[in-house]
Amino acid sequence: MVEWIRQEDAGGCSAATLAMIVGCTYAEAKRQIESFPWLKMGRDEPTLEPVDWTDGGGVSSYHLDRCLYAHGFFKQTHYAAWGHDLTAPFAPVHWAMVQQPSNNHHFVVMRDDGVVLDGMREGEYRLTDWPKVLQVCGLVRP
Repeated sequence: MVEWIRQEDAGGCSAATLAMIVGCTYAEAKRQIESFPWLKMGRDEPTLEPVDWTDGGGVSSYHLDRCLYAHGFFKQTHYAAWGHDLTAPFAPVHWAMVQQPSNNHHFVVMRDDGVVLDGMREGEYRLTDWPKVLQVCGLVRP
């Protein structure tokens, strides 16, 4: 069962999402994300420069997916642009990219019963609680 974990940094929604999905602490999820070298803007080679957790611009779905692959997950992604009903669960657990009222993109977790857990605020939600859902990634770990 996926349990809620608080996002401890302004840009930490990806770490909270990873922690909830794999069942680790928020600090462990941050370390996992930072343990992979990433190609940063303006660089030709991957670097291990720390992620800036103070805003939402440091981590993308590629970072999250790479960490989930390392934990043995396979994924299938449904995109809003493809006309899918993004509110319908289709896997044991999902991450979703939603748009907040501020227009910032934000990662949340959706369980197989459609309940959404948001690292920014405790409680149970639905994807319809956000103005826009951009994509939902269903995850399976054999």
